[in-house]
Order: sequence, then structure tokens, then C-alpha cells
Amino acid sequence: MNLILLNEADLTPENRVSLTDRRHQHISSVIKPKPGDHLRTGLLGGKIGLAEVIECSSSRTTLAIQNFDRKPPKPLDAQLFIGLPRPKNIARMLQALTTMGIKQIHFFHCYQVEKSFWQSDLLNQERLKLQMILGLEQAVDTILPELHFHRYFRPFVEDHLPKLATSKTQIVLHPYSEASLKSADLNNSCDFVIGPEGGLIEYEVELLKAAGFEAYTLGNRIYKTEQALSMIPSLLTWTQL
Repeated sequence: MNLILLNEADLTPENRVSLTDRRHQHISSVIKPKPGDHLRTGLLGGKIGLAEVIECSSSRTTLAIQNFDRKPPKPLDAQLFIGLPRPKNIARMLQALTTMGIKQIHFFHCYQVEKSFWQSDLLNQERLKLQMILGLEQAVDTILPELHFHRYFRPFVEDHLPKLATSKTQIVLHPYSEASLKSADLNNSCDFVIGPEGGLIEYEVELLKAAGFEAYTLGNRIYKTEQALSMIPSLLTWTQL
């Protein structure tokens, strides 16, 4: 936890904060500050600043907010459209993508996605929000990604995707494409489609091409969805930031 992330509801009229939850547990057991020390804090959806430690006991941490005077880091100019993975993998994916600065994340259904995935309790919105908050705390960021779900592939591609994907560069990653991703323009805003484990079938790739996407490969190796997702923000970081 590199940032103590606060909500508006945490603040008193005197600009003090009393924490007893997991944030307090981390502060007291890992950071172990003394009264008078300063901790980096951020307001969810707002700016980053400092708070003075008033008390750090076994039961609570009390902070006095000094300021919120710094903007959060610049996000990557990209949105991801991801074939719904196994629910047990989503938490790890979301935390990593949030840490790396992706702010628009879409999950969609397609042929290789098991219908039972959509019924999983692991897709609970509060659970997913917690993972994104953990990603913000790691990255020293305050802006949550926007998370969207699309349960029907063809309506998603034909009706929704043209309105959502407005970037100059629109890419569907496909291991059997002849074009390499290194030939794509990643300097501007980008929209990426990544299939689930098992990939996209040819019909789905062709439908995405008809919607304006171009197919590119990451090279001669075939990667798992999670591995491909980790590569995209790394490439964009070098070209955009």
C-alpha cells in the first residue's frame, strides 16, 4: 500500500480521519508510524496529498489531513475489451490493469466463454471494486477504472462497439494474424480486443474486422489472456507517457 486511499465519508468536518479497517491494519503493522509522521493520502476520485499521524494504536489510526494538492498520474490512453476469463482470474487481472493505468475495461461474452462464468459470485461488483482499489493504492492513483460487461457477442460488436471504440487505432489481438503489433500506431489512443482462454473463433475475428478493427499478432508465441494483457500496458507506457 503506497497510498492511503480515503473516501469523502471518511473525513470529518475538522478534516480528520479515524481508520479501523484494513487500512489501519496496514498502517499499524507495516508502516508503523509515530505521531507527527506524515503519510501520503489520496481522495478517491480526487487529488493526492499528505496527512499527519495523530494516533496509531492497536485499535485505530487517526490522521489530520494537511492537503490534497497533487493530481493523480496520467492514465494510459486506451480501453480494453476482454473475453470474459475464468472468474477466479478476474480479480488479479483487474488489480494489475488498474495499477498500470487502464481506465476503461470491458468484458464480453463469446464462443469460448463458458456461460456459467456469468453466474459466478466472483463477479460481485463490490469484490471487483476492492481489487481496483488495491491497484490504485499500489500505483498511487485515485481514479477508479470504469468497468463494463457485455453478455451477448453479436449485439456487442454490431450495436455497442462502434459507439464505444472511437480511437484512431483499433486492434484485435489474434495469434494467427500476419501483421505484427510492432507495425501498429500505438502513439495515439488505442482500443484493444483480446479473446478469452481458447481465443476468438474466426467468425468473431471477421465480425470485429467488419466493425473497423485490424488483427495483429504479438509474435510467434501464443500467450494466455493474462499474459497478453500484461504486455499491452507495458508497450503503451513506452509510447504514450
